[in-house]
Amino acid sequence: MSAEKPVLTEELLNAMVASAKSGDENAVAQLEDALYGKMRFLALLYNLSEAEADRAVQEGYADVFSNRSILNETVKFEPWVMRKVSEKALAILKEKHHAAGTGLFVYEPKEETGFVYDMADEKNVEEGSLTEDPEERQKILKELFASLSDEKKVISLMYFYEEMSIMEIAGELGITQSNVVDELTEAKKILKEAVPFRQIEEMFHVHHPSPISFFISMLKDEYHAPLYAEKAEDYRELANTMTRSSTAFTPEEVFQEAKKNAEDLDALHKAMVRRKILIIVLLIVLIALGAGALYGLYEATVERRESLRVHEAALQSLRIEFETDENGLEPSVFEYGQGPIDVTTFVKSYQGDLKTSADALDTSSVGHTQITYTLSVLDEKGRKVEWNVVRHYTVVDTQGPEIEFEKETVEITQGDEFDPQANIISVKDPADGNIALTANRPARLINADSGKTYEYNWYMIENDVNINVEGDYTVTVHAEDVHGNMAEKSYHVVVGEKLITKCTDYGPGGVRTSCALDDGKYEGKFTSMRYETLRELFEALRVHFGAEGLVQSEYRILEVCDFRGQPKYYYFQTAE
Repeated sequence: MSAEKPVLTEELLNAMVASAKSGDENAVAQLEDALYGKMRFLALLYNLSEAEADRAVQEGYADVFSNRSILNETVKFEPWVMRKVSEKALAILKEKHHAAGTGLFVYEPKEETGFVYDMADEKNVEEGSLTEDPEERQKILKELFASLSDEKKVISLMYFYEEMSIMEIAGELGITQSNVVDELTEAKKILKEAVPFRQIEEMFHVHHPSPISFFISMLKDEYHAPLYAEKAEDYRELANTMTRSSTAFTPEEVFQEAKKNAEDLDALHKAMVRRKILIIVLLIVLIALGAGALYGLYEATVERRESLRVHEAALQSLRIEFETDENGLEPSVFEYGQGPIDVTTFVKSYQGDLKTSADALDTSSVGHTQITYTLSVLDEKGRKVEWNVVRHYTVVDTQGPEIEFEKETVEITQGDEFDPQANIISVKDPADGNIALTANRPARLINADSGKTYEYNWYMIENDVNINVEGDYTVTVHAEDVHGNMAEKSYHVVVGEKLITKCTDYGPGGVRTSCALDDGKYEGKFTSMRYETLRELFEALRVHFGAEGLVQSEYRILEVCDFRGQPKYYYFQTAE
């Protein structure tokens, strides 16, 4: 920034403040731009987020410039803005603790019996820049303040940065002086451990007697960091005019002028009298200005404290309570596909005017959603006070597809047709409904913002059934929804042996009299003996009838074949 914008000297700053006080909007904008970076860093040290720090600076500027008549002398302008921004940052920090249900500056009551504060390690603070890189300095300060609690951050900034007294800090925060001393003492103990003292000394080639003196030096460097303004030179002529005006009639110049032009001692005497008169007049003016400035500062302080009291009272009147489950926890996780859920149903009760950042929680897609509940009320002065309460809700899909079969076991015989899908009643997703069959597994989505794993729900059938081979097989249905939830279910397929029987009747002499496929209704009784070949069967017939009797007898042969018609074994039946 310094390479692009000129440094804003004290004379130019005075000229710009004078112009802003007289109604120059460009001067107002230039002042805001010049101070913004330093004021924003101060707000960040109050443990605020980037957005909250911006808000603190903007509200601080609004207080400073809303009533330009209260702008103090130009040399006090920067500390005045700093105090306003600090007030706003503290108010926002209190709001955050109130929203989280944690107290800020809440102490056990104890009697104020005096205190002792050790300032030994705050001495011998060296002035001057430790580093020419403001970003490096701010990085170190952020790391140091990160080790402190919010209470210690606020009190350390007021004491070391703004150089407020212990009494002033206690009055500003509404706590006892002993509380302030306790927090400062503990903060210094923590900082002594947090400051990488010797390493930083070597880095910056400086020497400090203690880590605390180093910490204070860094803060002072930040406090006195130069300001930059893009159009500062536009106010050079006014600055020069103000400088000449403020010095043209100093007593010394009047005395020298009178001495130069004096023709005798009388002229010199008159010049000395004029000098004395001017000194007296200047003293009276300075005393009057000082008294007016002190009174203005007093009135501003009273007004500020009253404004904070009214704001705090209005803020304390706001209240919100959320619904909880049987374990006392607020529901924050919701199942995918429930439809829109009215976010006000999560609120059990509240006090104030309630608005929400969204009307409903969308459960049609998985992911995280932030809902801001804004409560507002008018304070005693008719100003709107708002309190933002943030809740985070998550939509998840934990339910996998549901698969339903008609039968758990399907029985067929060899050679029968088989459709594995015919036994599937349905494959459904609880939220999206029926799932379609796909021949190939779909590709997974990469870095899908919607939280989806696949573009669509799908299922496939794994089928190893061989209808020509007798055996026990498994058909598996594998289904996945768009979010990667998986389900698998299987059913059994039993392929049984399929036999074809053929019955042939024989008369005397071995003459075949009839032939038919077995319909299962043949009368008579076949032998229980099964023969693997016809040769074995006729040998048995000869034994049964005898060699001569076989030629004269009637008998029946039952031929059992597989489903392809190939003979497997034989039976016979006699006419007896």
